[in-house]
Order: sequence, then C-alpha cells, then structure tokens
Amino acid sequence: MAATIDRSAGQAGATITEGRRPVGYVWAAARIAIGWIFLWAFLDKTFGWGFATPSDRAWIAGGSPTTGFLKGTGWRWPAPAPPSDSAACRSCSATPG
Repeated sequence: MAATIDRSAGQAGATITEGRRPVGYVWAAARIAIGWIFLWAFLDKTFGWGFATPSDRAWIAGGSPTTGFLKGTGWRWPAPAPPSDSAACRSCSATPG
C-alpha cells in the first residue's frame, strides 16, 4: 500500500528557499579557500614548485617536509645520545647510602 502526501503549491517551494541564506555561501567559500591553501602548501612541499620550497628540497627529491619547522624548535634529528660521564648521569646511577 502506497501512501501519498498532498502538498499545496505554496508549501513546496517555501521550504527550499528559506534554508539558504547568504551567510551559508560565505562559509562555503571560506571553507574552499582554506582547503585550497592547505592543498597548495602540501603540493608545494611535495613537488617543490618554488613558492616556499625550492625543487632541490622537495619531498620527492629526498627533502624533509618538516625541516624548516623543526629548525626553529631546536630539535636535532637524530636526537643526540646523553653524555655518559656527566654529573647528572652519575647521580642517577649512584646507590643511596
């Protein structure tokens, strides 16, 4: 048994146009613009198109995509081993008396 819904002509068109406001289009455009910015940064790091990454430091040419970021943090890769003869190491291995 099939059920049918009787709608008047005035109701059918009103519900579709009321939900779309101009602010929705602004948010959609902002979302696409931000997505494009992140996509461009990824592709530039991957292929070295020359905007922020030269082609010789591209990811596909053997470069690291995080080198510039990690350079500012003081992180060194690989991490250096702690010195074996420092005072801190001797105090850690000393047995309590």
